[in-house]
Amino acid sequence: GALGADVVHDPDRGLNTALRTGAAHAVRVAPGDAVGALQADLPALRPAELAAALTAAAEFDQSFVPDALEIGTTFYGVRPGRPFTPRFGGESRAKHLAGGAKELCVPGIDSVRRDVDTPDDLRAALALGLGRHTAAVVADLWPDA
Repeated sequence: GALGADVVHDPDRGLNTALRTGAAHAVRVAPGDAVGALQADLPALRPAELAAALTAAAEFDQSFVPDALEIGTTFYGVRPGRPFTPRFGGESRAKHLAGGAKELCVPGIDSVRRDVDTPDDLRAALALGLGRHTAAVVADLWPDA
């Protein structure tokens, strides 16, 4: 696969179906491992903060990290052997809670919670600090930021 990753066909039926398809593949490859989905729009993500969230997630059958606005979700995960039922999109925080997932209220994981959907979100991510390459692109496209 690309850069050592397995590439799984996207069934083209929306994000949650694509995530379930990828999770099913992951379970076939590593049946004893936990499965999770992390959104891609986290430009300030820090490895130590992600590690803290994943450590907390390991304590629960299914769990999620809410976004900074506490409306959406940036991470959803399940323990080995548990059904993987992501509910991303719209007010996904409420959907994950209604589905029985544990909300992870871990202090100090702001970079895991800061997804970017609007210019204001990008400003907030900038305040947290971006990686070198992302910062260069933002500076090039948005010089006044």
